[in-house]
Amino acid sequence: MAARAPGPGHPGRAHLHQPRPATNEGRRDQAIYYQYKADRARRALRGIGEQVAKAERAVAGQAPVKRNRFIQLDGGTRSVNRELEAKARALAGIKGYHTNLAACPDGTPVTAEFVIGAYHQLFQIEKSFRMSKHDLQARPISCRRRHEMGYADVRVMPTS
Repeated sequence: MAARAPGPGHPGRAHLHQPRPATNEGRRDQAIYYQYKADRARRALRGIGEQVAKAERAVAGQAPVKRNRFIQLDGGTRSVNRELEAKARALAGIKGYHTNLAACPDGTPVTAEFVIGAYHQLFQIEKSFRMSKHDLQARPISCRRRHEMGYADVRVMPTS
């Protein structure tokens, strides 16, 4: 990585760049842009704290052992995986964006802001499609005529 991961004393946002040169003929150069957000870190640390507390209750026998990434099972013994907890806390708030773009559409070199903005735009587009599919509310209606043996499946979708 080009720099160390920002910690709690770091300002609200930071971008880190990790180039990955192509190793064979058919692959293009790639890059990973890492973004740190204090708000994302706050939410992640809260979630990690809740998961660790739940893991500690499960290890103590006060809660059932379910899928929890911080519970370490070794034979018949259960324990809280403190190494994984420390790693998760260190990486809280960091998100990676992977790209193989060589240049922006206007010909300028690719920047972290461009890649992260493109991913954010893609997320917004996908979100609008999920919303529009929900708004259509396609409902199946089964029809049966007396002279037919089977059912017909008709989907009614209101359109504007």
